[in-house]
Amino acid sequence: MKTNTKTHQVVMLPTTKSNNIGDIVLSPDSTRLATINVLTVDSKQPCTNQHLYIIVDRKEDDESTWIKEGDWYVSDNGLEQSTILQAKKEYEGFYKGKQTCKKIVATTDKSLKIVIGDSGWKSHDDGGWSEYKPEYKLLPQIPESFIQDYIKAYNEGKPITEVDLEMEIDYVANATPPTKPMDSTVYKIKTRPDNTVIIHIKEDRLYTKGEVENYLRKMYYEATGQSTGHPDGFCDKWIKNNL
Repeated sequence: MKTNTKTHQVVMLPTTKSNNIGDIVLSPDSTRLATINVLTVDSKQPCTNQHLYIIVDRKEDDESTWIKEGDWYVSDNGLEQSTILQAKKEYEGFYKGKQTCKKIVATTDKSLKIVIGDSGWKSHDDGGWSEYKPEYKLLPQIPESFIQDYIKAYNEGKPITEVDLEMEIDYVANATPPTKPMDSTVYKIKTRPDNTVIIHIKEDRLYTKGEVENYLRKMYYEATGQSTGHPDGFCDKWIKNNL
């Protein structure tokens, strides 16, 4: 069975919080990244606390990317949590032209929590009342294995900027013509029992000459509608002269 994945961006942002996962260690000539538990305390070696965030741009046809009330996102102002008004403005496209707002879907920052219940009062059979408060849960977390991979790649001068996250079906929305011509499946990010996301690192791959030729022929046909197989055709001549 094919794994369902979706590409997301990875960013690292400085923080003043003490529960950080990784630090940038500064030296006169370079910077390197290390986890906090392997750092040597040295007043001559200043550190900047960092957190990792996996973020996603809003896509109109993908509800999992929408910023809703209570969601955390990265904006021009840094980290923010959406209120009802902000969520409404984001839905109306307010942020698209005025700010760069990207929804946070996973992080190493354990201070980012979302509400999963309501607050209020409930009555009892004896006529009394008691207050109940909302429950909170952490945003999906980035696993330690990826943190180590990120650190290694960063220190080698090849920071990871994109990853694929495994997705699973959230629910299937019933069609409501004419706005929806057919039922649509809404996905959500899949997490392990420990609330960590399942990450697949995007790796550069090498293509064979034959694969490149096939992609070029496909692109040429889709752009022009003309056959690419004739040896005297423009596509084959270009391939012969340039590959």
